[in-house]
Amino acid sequence: MTSAETTFIRVAAARNNADWCASVCRSHGIPNTFSETAWHSARRTPPYYPDAVTLHPDAVPTDFLSEIDTASPGCSIKDSFAALDLTSDGFVKFFTAQWIHRPAETHKGNNADPAHRAGLHSRPAPRLAGHLARR
Repeated sequence: MTSAETTFIRVAAARNNADWCASVCRSHGIPNTFSETAWHSARRTPPYYPDAVTLHPDAVPTDFLSEIDTASPGCSIKDSFAALDLTSDGFVKFFTAQWIHRPAETHKGNNADPAHRAGLHSRPAPRLAGHLARR
C-alpha cells in the first residue's frame, strides 16, 4: 500500500470517527465544530468521548486546543495520526492503537465504496494513532 493510499484510508477513518463523536454530542445537546483539520467540542463531551479528533495528518494544536475545555478534568484528544506532541500542554499519552480496515464487499457496478474506487482492496490495514488524555 502506498503512502497516499494509507493516508486516504486514515483520513476517511478519522472523519468517520469524528462524525460519530459529533452525532453523540448532538444527541446530548453539546455543540461541536468541524474544521479542515480537526473536529472539537467547546464543552466537555460525554464520558469516553474525546473533546477533539484530528482529521488530517497536518493538524496542529493551534487548530483546536484553544477551542476545547482544557481547564476541567477529563479533557482528551484523539490524535488520529499519532503526529502531535501535547506534553507541553499538560497532556499524556493514554494509549496507542491502530486503525483496522477491511474493504466492503461490492457488487459489480457498485462504486459506492471509496476504497473500491481507489483500488485499495486486499491491502494491509494502515497503522494509526493514539489518544491523549490531560492529567
